[in-house]
Amino acid sequence: MAFCIALNVSMGQIASLLKIPLYLDMVGTILCAVLAGPAPAMITAIAANILAAPLGSPSMIFFIPVGITVALVSSAWARVGAFRRWWTAIASGIVLGVISATVSAPIATFVFGGVTFAGTDLLVAVFRGAGFPLLQSVWLQGLTSDTIDKAISYSLVSSVIAGLPSRLLLRFRSRKDRPDVSMES
Repeated sequence: MAFCIALNVSMGQIASLLKIPLYLDMVGTILCAVLAGPAPAMITAIAANILAAPLGSPSMIFFIPVGITVALVSSAWARVGAFRRWWTAIASGIVLGVISATVSAPIATFVFGGVTFAGTDLLVAVFRGAGFPLLQSVWLQGLTSDTIDKAISYSLVSSVIAGLPSRLLLRFRSRKDRPDVSMES
């Protein structure tokens, strides 16, 4: 879990510093969900969001519900084998992006007025300029960036899983409460 927490914080900080319209701050949570299940993944998400706050991303603490959602949904996708093929991983990531946008939009809107000082703020401004109300603008920004962000994150995790030795994967798969992470050839 410690590695996954560090992965979340470091990738999130890099994306934030570069002001790209992506987050990449849930890769560790997703990896943990796939390998260890929902409870460790939720702990990973919560810990990473708490740790990111004093490291320059104080708004992260308010997005803990999004991290919990990512942990639960990713664990469910892993249980049905979504990470076995790259294309199912990407498709599942896009669905998670829509869910994440729906969970995060009210938080970003009502707590931060739609401005979280991330690279995605420009998209909110574009949608506001197009005449959309604030909540809808934030949600549309989420649909735009969260779907791409989660598709990339799921693709990365799928690649990592594919590259892990079978012996290591069997350690996770041998317990009946763990997701199916076997890769199809």
